[in-house]
Amino acid sequence: MLEELQTLGHALAVAAFRHRVLANDLANSATPGFRAQDVVPFGEALASALPLLQADPRHVGAPSPDGDGLGVLVVTTSLLDSPGGSGVDPDATMAAIAENALQYRALAGAASLEVAIARRAITG
Repeated sequence: MLEELQTLGHALAVAAFRHRVLANDLANSATPGFRAQDVVPFGEALASALPLLQADPRHVGAPSPDGDGLGVLVVTTSLLDSPGGSGVDPDATMAAIAENALQYRALAGAASLEVAIARRAITG
């Protein structure tokens, strides 16, 4: 049960961090030369940047370390091709913020349920 709460807490922290990154994109949507950013899991970014050759099915893939942080990277997600001279599509960014907010609410609900279950188990 504690492990589930820790996992949910980590997921909530990642969602909150992604919200800050996306909000920064939106705030800079009229800034010429600004490039939009997003958050991706470190293991996913590593796998796409350094595809590993697995010559034998018994080979083990590379670990996906998350260091001391959240285990995510902030990556540039656009080129400078938007009308305002920034790399931000405000509509796409707002959609990403809405999607992230839904995920955050779902994670918060799951964490709340885990706490309620733990409280019930402790108090009987």
